[in-house]
Amino acid sequence: MAKVTFTIDAETATSLEQLARDWNVPKSEAFRRAVRQAREQRLLQAKAGKPIDILEHLERHPILSDDERKSRLATARQLRKAWKLRERVK
Repeated sequence: MAKVTFTIDAETATSLEQLARDWNVPKSEAFRRAVRQAREQRLLQAKAGKPIDILEHLERHPILSDDERKSRLATARQLRKAWKLRERVK
């Protein structure tokens, strides 16, 4: 392990202390966990791609067949109509 010294603002210090209490670990371990989690989240986001890329991929490679898609859309429309009727009755 490397020993490091740095300065953090009061809000970050309070957050670090709270994490250490919540996890019942020293502040150094809470810091390591927070950094590890931030790195993992960044890696996951990089793998997932941008939302527009995901949408474009789904357009090129749909999950549902045309028949399944049409069936689900019809069901959603029926449910919306039924919900609107229920709201009017209230």
